[in-house]
Amino acid sequence: MTARPLSPSEPAILFRSRAEWPDEIERSVREQIGDGPLAKMVRIAMTDPDDELWRYSISVAGHVIAGKAIGALAVK
Repeated sequence: MTARPLSPSEPAILFRSRAEWPDEIERSVREQIGDGPLAKMVRIAMTDPDDELWRYSISVAGHVIAGKAIGALAVK
């Protein structure tokens, strides 16, 4: 089974971790900070003022995209 490509308009939910360090991410609380089109959620994560993309994850089409993988979506 091949995964279908994600559309920029795909409904998505953006989360931000409260972890202090990247190695704490799995044990930390994730807070929902946005929902809307995938392209918008990627833009929000990519404009983090602290440049801490590792804190973000996006739930879209039954998948979770996190950290640097979000940056790969922004390139497309």
